[in-house]
Amino acid sequence: MTRTDIVAVPYRGGGPGQIALLAGEVDVGLNNLPTVTPHFKTGRLRPLAITTMRRSAALPELPAVNEAGVPGYSFTTWYGVLMPAATPPGIIDALHGHIVRALRTPEMAQRFSYEGAEIIASTPAQFAAHIRTEIARWAKVVRETDSLRAD
Repeated sequence: MTRTDIVAVPYRGGGPGQIALLAGEVDVGLNNLPTVTPHFKTGRLRPLAITTMRRSAALPELPAVNEAGVPGYSFTTWYGVLMPAATPPGIIDALHGHIVRALRTPEMAQRFSYEGAEIIASTPAQFAAHIRTEIARWAKVVRETDSLRAD
């Protein structure tokens, strides 16, 4: 029997999705490296590709999706520190300086590398621009997805 239908199953977070994947309830899943890497090592899950534009230092043998046949594909999870819009610039600058110093310590570099993450200590203005770009990108995806449902 050949299965040709693809169904996207929304889960309330990575944990429930990963449980379904491990239980064989779904065939493919997208999750963060730190949560699935142990299952790669035990053979319970088989990695197919990484969703970033280039290979991860944590799993250099794993191709990026754009290498594996979907040119230009990129999906990353990112984290940042946000403050209320009315926060005085001096406080933002001071906190930013402390965060960047912490991120650049060998301990943090090692921890992030172990988890397959890349440290990007951008400026507050660069991070704000990144957020605006992400909002525009995902708004487009939502619009296109909604138009597919209407058909």
